[in-house]
Amino acid sequence: MKFDEIEDHLLRFWRELSHEHRALFAEVPEVAAALFQQDAVLYDTIIHLMLPNALKPLPLEGIQAIRQFAAKYEQWVTIAMAGHAPTLVARKCEIAKVLVQQLRRHTALNHLAQAGRQVVGDPQRLAAMLSDWNLLTFSELLDQAAWVCECRARDIHPILDTEVRHLLATGNQIEQWGAWVEGVANRFLDEGLEPQRYIYVARQVLLKWTYYANAVLRDLTFHSAPSYGSFHLVFLFCDAFFFYLVEQRIANMKAFEQR
Repeated sequence: MKFDEIEDHLLRFWRELSHEHRALFAEVPEVAAALFQQDAVLYDTIIHLMLPNALKPLPLEGIQAIRQFAAKYEQWVTIAMAGHAPTLVARKCEIAKVLVQQLRRHTALNHLAQAGRQVVGDPQRLAAMLSDWNLLTFSELLDQAAWVCECRARDIHPILDTEVRHLLATGNQIEQWGAWVEGVANRFLDEGLEPQRYIYVARQVLLKWTYYANAVLRDLTFHSAPSYGSFHLVFLFCDAFFFYLVEQRIANMKAFEQR
């Protein structure tokens, strides 16, 4: 991937733009809006091309190259657009920042997926995790969560007592854990909601998900569980993958709205 060439193309395009075209972008809101919409489409395409499968292993040099590009891209846009209308520059940089944040999150998720793959793919580590999980009792945790999260125990208990236990017994592929996270997301997030309502509900679910993960890690600490580090790593992956799924669904909703 020749990322450095992108800087040259940006500089050439925006600096060589005619006065008439500059005025068009600056003074005609419809033209500027179309530009921003196409930026969003382009950036979504870049994400899908660079990282078509969040769980598929990427070579380390590929991840490093994407991260280096992400570290520079926003500055490239700012420099290339020097002298253009401030409102245009601000919006272009805002959209570029979204791309940068997505690239960073997606490469971090990919890294966590590979680290998690090593954990769940090791039979001894997985067996130790199951042994430690069997020491936990969830009644007190669920009582606390009922007050903090306003969750029903009958919704959460099967996840902790049955689903995770089953995964620890059989889930030796990170894709199995990813499929489980997606199943939980499908269960608690209704894609039929309008986007703003969906975003609100998704935030609540993410907060509750994080609360339960932290509560379980706390209980593992109380039990001095030898597999605490393995759980922490797998939970980090699950957190990141849950956020990734929500982010993708919101993006798809917004894209559908713009058609």
